[in-house]
Amino acid sequence: MQPYYETLKTAMATGAISLALDALVEIAGAMVESGEKERAAEIIALSLCYPLEDDTREHAEDMFRDLESELCPRVMVDAKSRAFDVTLVEEVEAVLGGEI
Repeated sequence: MQPYYETLKTAMATGAISLALDALVEIAGAMVESGEKERAAEIIALSLCYPLEDDTREHAEDMFRDLESELCPRVMVDAKSRAFDVTLVEEVEAVLGGEI
C-alpha cells in the first residue's frame, strides 16, 4: 500500500484532488483485501461524495455494494453518515497517520 500512500501525499500537496481520491479508493480496496472492511467502507463512502473519474467511481461503487452485502447494515449507515461529518483533508490525515 505504500505506493498509494505516497501518491496520496503528493496529490494532496499539489492540490490534485482527483488523484488523491483515486489513491483513497485504491487504499480502501487494499483494506478490503486485508480484512479492514469497516474502515474501507468509511473511506469509500467519503470518496463517493466527490466527483470521481468514471472508472474510479465504478470501482468504488462496486466495492461499496459488495461491502453492503458483507457488513452489518448499521456499519454501512454509519459509514455514509460519517462521510458528511469528515472533510477530505481530515480523512487523508487519518489515512496517513497525520502526515500531509
